[in-house]
Amino acid sequence: MKKSSRLLVLLCFLLFSIILLTQTVSAIKIKCNTDGSINIRDSTKKSDLLAQVKESSDPYFPVDGKWIGYEKPIGPVMVKRYKFESKEGIFVQGTTTKYYLKLGKRRYTITCPAFVFACNILNTTIESCYMRNNTFYAKFFIENIPLIDKKVLRFGSPYGLEYRVDLENGTSYSKSPIKHRKEFKEIVMSQKKLKRGNKYSLFWNSTSSVNRFSMFYDCERGNFYRKAECKEMPTCRYSGDCMKNEYCEQGICQELDCRECEYISKNKCKKHECCDNSVCNDKESCQKNKCIALNCTEAEIVENHQCISLDCKEDEATINHSCVKLKCSEYESAVNHKCEILNCEEDEHIVNHKCEKLDCKWYQKPLAHDCVGVLYHTINKYKDDKE
Repeated sequence: MKKSSRLLVLLCFLLFSIILLTQTVSAIKIKCNTDGSINIRDSTKKSDLLAQVKESSDPYFPVDGKWIGYEKPIGPVMVKRYKFESKEGIFVQGTTTKYYLKLGKRRYTITCPAFVFACNILNTTIESCYMRNNTFYAKFFIENIPLIDKKVLRFGSPYGLEYRVDLENGTSYSKSPIKHRKEFKEIVMSQKKLKRGNKYSLFWNSTSSVNRFSMFYDCERGNFYRKAECKEMPTCRYSGDCMKNEYCEQGICQELDCRECEYISKNKCKKHECCDNSVCNDKESCQKNKCIALNCTEAEIVENHQCISLDCKEDEATINHSCVKLKCSEYESAVNHKCEILNCEEDEHIVNHKCEKLDCKWYQKPLAHDCVGVLYHTINKYKDDKE
């Protein structure tokens, strides 16, 4: 083979290698979804994933999911690639948010849309369903969905779910955003926002008796489903005929629907004295729903309904919840916020309320916390020994 031909083959091989390397490095695809999950395709390796809100002080958090290997053709070559699917409800923010995503030693910036819905974190309980005066009632509770940075996303779109009633005669009516039975079309739903979730009531005017109520949602990776057997509400003359969490209305026991910071007592909703410190005075804190006077020590002050330590300095005392400078005499030192008499050694003297070594000359010796001549020192020591 001629030298020019070999050179041409080598150049072609290098060019192909560069193209292949470029595709290998840049072909990774990352997509963030509205259910709080991400999908990764065409990764050259699999590794633990970490994420962090971009330009925040929050630490990186792990991204749980599953890696799957597959082969992909690049030109005439089959290469090994990996795809990743995370769990739902990981990237949950109320607005579009940028994240750093760490894959091994590489870091990518991804943009995730506002969180909408995830089956696996929708915590729902059907409290009751019943018929009364040709009206069907269903009451259910959906907890708040926790977001990053101690925020919550209140689920405010109950019509995103599908609802179904099963009648005594065996027929079923359902309603969802994309389909409904005409008999179950005109349902009415009310919502009450609570501190830890949302409470919903569904009403449907019907002469048919309902045996079962259910609600569900078809998710891409699994389904959400809840159901409850419906019962006739018991009759009553007054609230005392009902359970403690019910009240009597028009001869029927109805479940109490207390508001935030209320409790049930004798078939009524009553207000707590407090649910947080804001309703208590400055020198009280809300404890077990009561405003309790703070019993702070002398060494503490009241701040934001708490006893906060004054943290006085060593030469200060706590008097009437304040730090007061000690007035120690020349022969005393401040120890544990008190004045104590200094007990210096004979070769020490007091300087600024401290014992310090005497700096005697070569012709002097220490005596009674002072530097004296050698002769004077010898005479006095002789007298002391003789006595």
